Amino acid sequence: ESVERACNAKAIDSYLTLRYVPQPETLFEGIRVLPAGHKLRYKLATNEMDLERYWDVQMHASGPYQSEGELREEFESLFMDSVRLTMRSDVPVGAYLSGGIDSSIVVAAMTQFTDKLNTFSIGFNSPVDETHQARALAKHLGTTHHEINITADDFDALPKVLYHLERPVGDVLVLAYSKLAQEAARHVKVVLGGDGADESYAGYSFHKVICWAETYRKLMPRAINRYGVAPALDAIPVWLLNKGFNFPAYLGKSGKAKVVDFLRHYYDRNLHENYITLRAMWDLDERRNIYSEEFAHLATTDWIRPPRHEKGPFLDRLLSLQFEDWLQDNLLHRQEKSNMAHSIELRSPFLDHRLIEQAFRMPTNLKLRGLKDKYIERELGRKLLPPKNAKRSKNPFYFPLEEFHKNPKVRELLSLTLDPQRIARRGYFDPAKVKALQDK
Repeated sequence: ESVERACNAKAIDSYLTLRYVPQPETLFEGIRVLPAGHKLRYKLATNEMDLERYWDVQMHASGPYQSEGELREEFESLFMDSVRLTMRSDVPVGAYLSGGIDSSIVVAAMTQFTDKLNTFSIGFNSPVDETHQARALAKHLGTTHHEINITADDFDALPKVLYHLERPVGDVLVLAYSKLAQEAARHVKVVLGGDGADESYAGYSFHKVICWAETYRKLMPRAINRYGVAPALDAIPVWLLNKGFNFPAYLGKSGKAKVVDFLRHYYDRNLHENYITLRAMWDLDERRNIYSEEFAHLATTDWIRPPRHEKGPFLDRLLSLQFEDWLQDNLLHRQEKSNMAHSIELRSPFLDHRLIEQAFRMPTNLKLRGLKDKYIERELGRKLLPPKNAKRSKNPFYFPLEEFHKNPKVRELLSLTLDPQRIARRGYFDPAKVKALQDK
């Protein structure tokens, strides 16, 4: 039986919020995905299907834990074995290398199992690049290094890249991943990457922000927060508030408003709602405003599921949310689809189930210790990497679209995609509201 090609309108709202659709839904009516960590059994005799979860992260009570020394030793042993196993192949194996700790430590470990290694990094000819850091580390580790740069001409490939994604991800980085994979495929057929480390060892800035907000909630009465602290934050200049956040772009007035709103209503939301609110591209009011009258009802929070884990350390419950959709529907999806489009396989040592399970049975201060993220990983990095690489803080890896948006090719692409007549014909959005966004 064929499935009619149609948009799943209900999934548009989650897509606008997160820039991807959380499993099992997709943007296609009548098409769902098998959730990660699940198996599907079809019974031919009865025409029935059973969905069963076979793996999940496990929450552990706060102790007793192994000693820090034992956990660090176990982490090193598991990590090195995971790298060894993911390198097994009868075809050439390489690695993606950025300036960050995750891919750096993977490459450093790989060099202990081979003396011939190709590494690849992507850049944008922009100040946000970490290519010079990757180049320096590759030289230190003795790899054959390849640098690839994105130019405005690469936007010609965007339709083909989106075609290969199948399930859209609203991040122009897919262009970079595709070109990176295209170049790597000329030299190797398997690559290792650092994906998954941030999710297990609290490497994102929003991990710190939510943990700080939770500590703040425990100390600050609700009324003082709403009528005292939130208004005070509202009065702080944007440039000053921006210094407290490691965002890839300037916070701006709208960004500041979101930060203040997040704190003002933090007490009223559950953990999953706060997690989504902090990462949301557009909040509920913004989404409601851009829809056409016919589809204004799409703006909702009903698709946000309650947290699955009610017990366990707060940080671990936060980290577990990323294994619900963030990893498989966004991070890994955009990477793996880009790689397979060029017949190259991506493997991620940090996603070895043994490492993930160990991460959730260690005390949280081995992941997030004060201002230092990925503590246990950085401690191993001190053994495998130059000191400056092990200490280097995480820089958001993002596509510096501001460097490209004035290019004629990019402007033409935006103009065609956001043409008012096309928007009106589709019917989901108000063409005037979309035009107002373009003019900002």
